[in-house]
Order: sequence, then structure tokens, then C-alpha cells
Amino acid sequence: MALQGLGHEVEAITQDDASDPWSRKWPTEVHALGRGITRYGINPRVDKWIGENARRFDALIVNSVWRYLGWGVRNGLRNSAVPYFVVPHSSLNPWFQTSTSLKSVTKIATWRLIEWRVLRDARCVLYTCEEERRLARKTYRPYTCKEDVLSLVGTSVPSASESIPVESLFSTFPELRGKRLLLYLSRIHPMKGCDLLIKAFSIICAEDPALHLVIAGPAEDGFASTLREISKQCVVEDRITWTGLLSKDMKLAALRSACLFTLPSHCEAFPLALAEALGFGVPAVITDKVNIWRDVSTAKAGFADTDTVEGTVRSLSRWLKLSDAERLMMGKNALACFSERFEARSNISRFVDGLRRHGVCCDS
Repeated sequence: MALQGLGHEVEAITQDDASDPWSRKWPTEVHALGRGITRYGINPRVDKWIGENARRFDALIVNSVWRYLGWGVRNGLRNSAVPYFVVPHSSLNPWFQTSTSLKSVTKIATWRLIEWRVLRDARCVLYTCEEERRLARKTYRPYTCKEDVLSLVGTSVPSASESIPVESLFSTFPELRGKRLLLYLSRIHPMKGCDLLIKAFSIICAEDPALHLVIAGPAEDGFASTLREISKQCVVEDRITWTGLLSKDMKLAALRSACLFTLPSHCEAFPLALAEALGFGVPAVITDKVNIWRDVSTAKAGFADTDTVEGTVRSLSRWLKLSDAERLMMGKNALACFSERFEARSNISRFVDGLRRHGVCCDS
């Protein structure tokens, strides 16, 4: 982990079971306190563990809302000077309340009973970007907390000189060889706008016969079939390759081979695949519902528009109209955007500096 690389000691507290395989592979010490009861995960062991161990830490970071863990941390620290911070990871986005369902109603009730107090009593609520903070203020009431934009999220990519076996991609999917690849790399889910992408691609693909859309990622049950039917209706099924979930090497090969990264999502916090694409010098077409769209647009590392078919068509058309020199410059801008805003080690250093501003010692 990047924090450990800077000399800090890190431990993880989770409401998973100790028998879960991931905990044995995690690079820090893991305290698995059990799932608790109800979907909310009520578990007094969290309060007790925090109360007994908090003095060993300079600060606690609650990486979630809508789980008992935050409430347990708040309760466990009542008699302690140790601060806690909450990182919502875009879970307060208004998109999740656009339809009335049992889940959305339950969230409103949980917020009014519990969650707003967790945020209120935190030393600070930390948002990944300004857009996430702006949207969070609109969703639930009451909303009372100290806020900051301080990202704990980042990623790393191989350097340009490192060898990546791109031939494995073309051996597995020979129809991609010699094509200009538009890459979608994420979960295949209605929230992600995959249907918008296919429809928009069907409108612009006639402008260049070499364009080919790669849709990579795990599919939600039934939705992939819906998308395949859309591709048939739009008569582009032979210009789309569905790879499923890619291995690490194949994912890197896809990123290295892509001309453009596409993510016309309706709601997105910090898409790591987008950051990775920028790190490969691949520009992006995204929507203004991707929280870091302003960073991408300001850096001239891609195009952002509305989360509609028309908006996606506009962005794809703008990219297609670029000259070779303009595309080359946009690729350089993408790499610079990654280095300045999304590279993991740099982000972690800024994160630690931010904790110091909020009164945390953070001596490594």
C-alpha cells in the first residue's frame, strides 16, 4: 500500500468474517469483526474494539456509509481524543435516489436516524473531488459536517518503457487486429451507460470503417443480453467485441492498444480504469456524471457531455474530427492529467498532508 510505502503503519478493520479468503492476502493486518445482524450489520464488537484500541492510532478512516462500521467507530471514540474521518466514495450521490424503492426509502430512514450523525461528528468528511462534494450536499437532510476535498484514491500504471504483451490481446481476439479500438472497461451495468455507448457508436462508426468497440468487464445478470440485442438492432454486432472480465495482463494490453477510453456513465465516483487509461496516454469520452469530468476536461485530456445518446455522439464526433496532431496532443494531456491528479503515490502524499491540516500528527 502507498501509505506503508511512505513509512506509515496501517491496519484494517472490517465487518467481514475472519474466514474470508481476501483477508489472508491483504497487505496489512486485518481485524475481521464479523458481519453482525440485519443488512446494516449491527455489531457491538466494533464499538468495543475501537474503544480498546483507538489510542494506538493517530486517526481512523471510515471508508463507507450505510454500514454499522461508521456508527461503531463514532461510538467507540466517544471518550477518546483520536479523530475519525469519513470517506463516502460517492455513496451520497443523488442518482441513487432517482427512483423510489425499498432500498432508497431504507437509506433515507437510516440517514435520519444514524448516518447524518456519523458525518456530523467526524473531524472531516473527505470527498474525492469537488463534484462529489457538490452533489452530496443535495441528497439527504439533515446534512451538517465539515468537508474537504482530499482524495485517498489513486492508481499506478506501467511506464512507457515496460513491456506489455499486447499480442496476447490480438491472439485471443483476432478481429481487433489493425482496428482503431474504442475501449469500455468497467462493470456492465445499467448505471454505466453501456446502452448509450452502443447506440452512439452505431451512429458515428460509419465515419471510419476501422473503428471497433471493445466492451470489457463482468456483466450483471440479464443486462449483457439486453445490450447484445441493442447491438443487433443497431446493426453493429460485428463491430463490437465482448471480452468479459480481463486478466491483469490482458487489461494492460487493452489499455495499451486503445485509441480512446469510453465511459458514458450516469453516476461515477472515481473510475480507476479511467485513471489508468489516462496513465497510458489514452484520452477519454465521458459524461458530466463522472465526478472527475472537470479534471479531464480542464486538462484537455478528453471530452465530457451529458449522459444521453446525443451527448455521447457529440463527444465521439468531436474526437473523430481531431487531426492526428491534435490527437497526439490530447494523449500527452491525458498522461499529464494522470501524473498531476491521479497517480497513487502523489495522491497519498497529498492525503497525508491534508490530514495534518486537520490536526493529525501523521509522523511516520
